[in-house]
Amino acid sequence: MGQYLSAVPPSSLSPAPSPFDAVLLVSFGGPEGPDDVLPFLENVVCGKSVPRWRLLEVARHYELFGGVSPLNSQNRALLAALVGELNEHGPRLPVYWGNRHWHPLLADAIRQMAGDGVRHALALVTSAYGSSAGCRQYVEAIARARAEVGPTAPQIDKLRLFFNHPGFIEAMAERVAAALSELPADARPRARLLFSAHSIPTASAERSPYLGQLRETCRLVADLLRGEGRKASGEEQTGSSDSSESSIDAQSNRPTDRDFAALSQKHELPVKHSHRIKWDLVFQSRSGPP
Repeated sequence: MGQYLSAVPPSSLSPAPSPFDAVLLVSFGGPEGPDDVLPFLENVVCGKSVPRWRLLEVARHYELFGGVSPLNSQNRALLAALVGELNEHGPRLPVYWGNRHWHPLLADAIRQMAGDGVRHALALVTSAYGSSAGCRQYVEAIARARAEVGPTAPQIDKLRLFFNHPGFIEAMAERVAAALSELPADARPRARLLFSAHSIPTASAERSPYLGQLRETCRLVADLLRGEGRKASGEEQTGSSDSSESSIDAQSNRPTDRDFAALSQKHELPVKHSHRIKWDLVFQSRSGPP
């Protein structure tokens, strides 16, 4: 069933100063036990020409981890964090969760939204990059689920891809900075950063912005760590250290030197070491090459 989570029930929420009355978290879904694995995979490949032997081969990968994907537990943590942020900072909207391929399923979540009187929701999709599987198929899945629910289904607008969103870039840079801080000081200048992403078929990559957006994410994170962020005009961002403005320039999405200095101080990373970090983008796939 679709899962609804909020610190307060929808009926007690004060009217939000926006045209939206709910948030829908949309993700891929994953098995949560051995009995879920094959039904989940059958949902994933429904309508595709995937031989049974290949399905069983992929199922064995899940068996190595007890038939449990970490994705649903991570989404529950994300859901709880999102509810907390909205309740504390607003707008105080109810948050729902629906997956493409496993419970809680999109149609169940949207059916529950309709029953709760939701009319216009924002969809936050956990896929950051543009591709057929990472963007278009989510849009199509939302449309199919709305059609299944019928005329009472709320209108749903998908939020933009977040591959270069300031919050995403800063979170990744903070994790890298924390990892670098664990290296001996004399080893940091020689450290090389590897960004790892899931491979997609070459034909699909050629038709989508996937590779370019991945490289943009890598560059922005590396820029923040190097302290090379500048405004598009080349000028330094000004303002006091307690400025409430975004720490990545809204026009260029480039980090600023001031914010790198704050990160560097937080993790005790000397700026001179972080300037020398080099990076590579590598690919992986549980389905074999490329």
